[in-house]
Amino acid sequence: MTPKRAALETVYIASLAVWLGLIVMTGLMAATVFPMMRDMEPTLGKYQAYTGEHWRIAAGRIANRGFVLSSIGEGLCLIACVTSLVFLTVHKQLTYVAAGARWATAGLLLMVLGYSVLVLRPRMAANVGQYWKAAEAGDNQRAEVFAQAFNADHPTASGTLAVTAVALVVALAVAAWTLTREAVVARAGSATSVAGGGVATSGAGTAKPVAPASGTAAGTAGSRPASS
Repeated sequence: MTPKRAALETVYIASLAVWLGLIVMTGLMAATVFPMMRDMEPTLGKYQAYTGEHWRIAAGRIANRGFVLSSIGEGLCLIACVTSLVFLTVHKQLTYVAAGARWATAGLLLMVLGYSVLVLRPRMAANVGQYWKAAEAGDNQRAEVFAQAFNADHPTASGTLAVTAVALVVALAVAAWTLTREAVVARAGSATSVAGGGVATSGAGTAKPVAPASGTAAGTAGSRPASS
């Protein structure tokens, strides 16, 4: 593997791994903060006129900040992933099988993240923003309408995160498989070359021992002085 290939592979795999880590940690953060806030039963001074559950607002604001930061990180990881894959493909650092498999997983990630960033998250952000605004103003009925609209998208958001995580695991597995496959093929080719070279050498270099000529032996014996 050339240094260029090694650097591009490092960027590609690292971006996928960091992206997966962001999704896992964000999910764990949300799964932790909501039950914690529910058990604490806080009352928020800014929302005193709101008669609904204040812990949902408190947990939601914390989780929302985490999701926003995670979205920025995911976007950067996507740029690094696709850019490195483009360079690997353009500079012919990948076989056709490896390039096809990696671009298939990249396409799935682009579709899922595109739907999430362009459609789902803006709609959820608008609904939760209106929910907090109405709750702060004490408009409980309006706050409940936007809260229900936000909650309606929650299963879709969870499913999108799950699909993205699975797609990232598949992308990492495909990258590992293509690298391992190329290493096995290269090793097999090297072994074949070494074996072929050894046979040729032995065939060209092996010489049969030649027995001494009888005439030479007789001449040698004849040259000895006869004993009296």
